[in-house]
Amino acid sequence: MANLRVDKAIFESSSPYLREAFLVNPAPGLNPLINMIMLRFHGFSEWDTDLVLFESNKVAAFIANSVTRDHRLQSYIGSGGPSWLQTLILQESGLDSS
Repeated sequence: MANLRVDKAIFESSSPYLREAFLVNPAPGLNPLINMIMLRFHGFSEWDTDLVLFESNKVAAFIANSVTRDHRLQSYIGSGGPSWLQTLILQESGLDSS
């Protein structure tokens, strides 16, 4: 997000535990990771975390899975993304005519 020069962001997660870790005291074993992420958050002029049901945000989940599974180190979304992405976006938006 910082590389894209985004200054305000909302980070969504389907995990209530993750959101709680950012807003309350994280579990002791997570402190170093949470602290590192929080340092990144403070680079934004405004940020928030929202809890979103998995069913309401399948596009983000599929992108995250493909990134980690395929070891994608560069963003492929800006170049149009994989062929399945546009179909999934249309389905989730309710604009799919199939």
